[in-house]
Amino acid sequence: MTPKEVKEYLNQYRHAVDRARSALEHLEELQSMATRTTPNYGGEGGGQHQSGDTKLANAVDRIIEAKSRASDELEMMEATEREVIHTINEVKDESCKTLLLYRYINGKTFEQIAVALGYCWRQTIRLHGKALIEAGEILAVQRRQSQHCLVESRQAGDEVALVLCDLLRIALRGEPWDEEAASAACQH
Repeated sequence: MTPKEVKEYLNQYRHAVDRARSALEHLEELQSMATRTTPNYGGEGGGQHQSGDTKLANAVDRIIEAKSRASDELEMMEATEREVIHTINEVKDESCKTLLLYRYINGKTFEQIAVALGYCWRQTIRLHGKALIEAGEILAVQRRQSQHCLVESRQAGDEVALVLCDLLRIALRGEPWDEEAASAACQH
């Protein structure tokens, strides 16, 4: 894998964090707006505007949808975190491992990492390059293992193993979990 591909794989956790944070902020905004929506108890003002009861019901529906989306995003974030941390923990060099955790899990800048590790900025950048190479080798091995599993399962004609291998392949592709792709894999 190229260093760019490894960075994309490792950055997927930070992207998942951003999506979860956005979903939670949206939920908070909807809840805040709902507290300003009050039911209309008077019979006046009907016309073509929604009644207060309808506005409140719509607000509640939107909040329920937003809670569901936020919950899904948080689950995705946690699954992505586990996957990325698992890969990082496979890195043998402890300095490289620590650097990758600081950068891709904690979201620290190279300057912050340099201070934390006691290195100069340039040395930190070099170490990052070394860490990306090692992580890339680990990801390549994981993908080969996934492909090997698939070949063996096809040769044996084992449908359950084929489905599991397809799901593993989807997970190791370096992309967040995709429910549609997983369902398609199960329908083979």
